[in-house]
Amino acid sequence: MARVHGDRSLLQITIEAVTKFLDTLTEKDRVGIVVFDTGTVIPGAATRKCVGTSLVTATRENIRFYQNIIQQIQTGARCNYELALRDAFRFFKNTNPTDNGEKQERVLLFLSDGLPTLGEDPVKVIAEENKDLHNTVSVFTYAIGRAWNSNALSVLSDMARQIHSDPKYGTIRVCYS
Repeated sequence: MARVHGDRSLLQITIEAVTKFLDTLTEKDRVGIVVFDTGTVIPGAATRKCVGTSLVTATRENIRFYQNIIQQIQTGARCNYELALRDAFRFFKNTNPTDNGEKQERVLLFLSDGLPTLGEDPVKVIAEENKDLHNTVSVFTYAIGRAWNSNALSVLSDMARQIHSDPKYGTIRVCYS
C-alpha cells in the first residue's frame, strides 16, 4: 500500500474509498474492519469496548470513530490473507444475523494491493470459515493499484467465487467484483 498512484499512496486511496463507503451505511447496517499485513489489527479494539469481536451498529458515532481511526493506519510489508479472513469471519460468527427480526445480509469486502505472501490458501480459508456459517457470507474482492498480474487477479476472483466452498452447507453467495 506504500506504492504511489498519481500523487497519493495506495493506502491513502484505500482509506478514502473505505471512508466514503462507511458514509453509505445506515443504522440498519453492522460493520467491522480488519487491517492486515503480516498480522491483523482490529482498528479501535484497544480503545472501545464495542469494537473487536463482533460487528457494531453503523451509527453516525461509530462511523465517525472508524473514519477517524483508519486515518492512522500505516503500510505493512507482507500480506497474510488467512489471518485477515479468519478475523473477518469471526465478526460474523459473533454477530446475530437478524436485527429486529429482519435478516441481515452478510457481506465481506476484501481490499488488497498484492498477493498473499503468508498463511494458508485464502480460497480454502473462505470455504472452511463460510461452511460454519452455512455459506451465508458473500465475498467481494478489490485489487488496489496496478501491480496485478493475471495469476494474482485469479486468486481474488476465486475468493469471490468461493470455488472451494461446498454447496451442501448452503447456497454459495457468489459475487464478482
